[in-house]
Amino acid sequence: MIKASYFKENYLEIILALLYLNAALPHSEAFYAYFRIIMYLLTIALLIKRWRVLGRIYIGLIFIFLLIDNPIYIINLRDFIWVIYDLLVMLFYLFVVRTYQKKISLN
Repeated sequence: MIKASYFKENYLEIILALLYLNAALPHSEAFYAYFRIIMYLLTIALLIKRWRVLGRIYIGLIFIFLLIDNPIYIINLRDFIWVIYDLLVMLFYLFVVRTYQKKISLN
């Protein structure tokens, strides 16, 4: 059973994962414009919050996600590639939570 403290500690990662899951569904172009801005700001907030806990590889991957999802220079890919990307990023954020939870509990 998942404790309530799990959600309090990892709210940014859970919100990011849920938003990426939502982004995998079909939406209008206006949604994706707002989505990019929201994801960009939440990801920067996550980096600020978890900078000391995350490893270099995870920080590097998050910076790559920032480059791909940036609201200024938009990358145009096919829809099915965006769906795959969104689902992979969602799984990444869920995996990251488990990784540094284990790291903290070992110390």
